[in-house]
Amino acid sequence: MTANFDGTRGGETFEYYLDGFRLNAQHKRVFEVVRDSQWYTLAEIASKTGDPEASVSARLRDFRKMKYGGFDLLRERRGPPKRGHWEYRLCIAVRKNPTKCPGCINCGPPIFVKCKDSCDGSGFKDEG
Repeated sequence: MTANFDGTRGGETFEYYLDGFRLNAQHKRVFEVVRDSQWYTLAEIASKTGDPEASVSARLRDFRKMKYGGFDLLRERRGPPKRGHWEYRLCIAVRKNPTKCPGCINCGPPIFVKCKDSCDGSGFKDEG
């Protein structure tokens, strides 16, 4: 599974001809930051992309949707728990036997290396 950046977004106020290019470009910028599977706060991602934290949060939620990759998005508290400060990690598992084949009798199933135990390997990239 790979990241898909283009598409319509949900919501009553979304109009593709007004919002599509802007939100799809924003989605790409956020992905470029979090694709390394490191932990980031919304503020850290926003400072790297130049996008508002609320927009970054929305794009991170999009990564969970199947039409945008169906990735695992991990969340953990950072700092004192009562502060409510969170950090996020996009889990992109690495497929160790890159092939176009999803798994057959000749190729066998893909072998995934997970970025964390809770990752199910649904969002992966080929190791090349």
